[in-house]
Amino acid sequence: MTVDGNFERYDLLFIELEQARLEMLKADAAVTLAKREFHEKGVVLSAATLHALYVEQERAGIRVQELKIQAMRAKQEAKRLKTGVFMARLIEKVQAAGLANLVEEARSESLQALADAGLRSAYTS
Repeated sequence: MTVDGNFERYDLLFIELEQARLEMLKADAAVTLAKREFHEKGVVLSAATLHALYVEQERAGIRVQELKIQAMRAKQEAKRLKTGVFMARLIEKVQAAGLANLVEEARSESLQALADAGLRSAYTS
């Protein structure tokens, strides 16, 4: 949460993920109950009802996976943003201290490291 008590985007995403997990558990429980009723009491659900339970179970599972992916992307975005801002401020401070040559040297070395890893075109495109 933020200092003022408002939820951040990631917090809201995490809450939505937990709600989706709960829906998935409910859907799984409904399918399990239908199977138990059939095996223990011989209760047969209509094909349409059974199909609806399976569809809901699948939908809930897919939603959980979608939200997990969104959460992972949000974490990656946060790390990328933090690193980018940190590096920009560090470069500004080094340049302000009259050490711009260090920035250029580090930039050149990082590009060489990308080239050595075969990733330079991935960075520059």
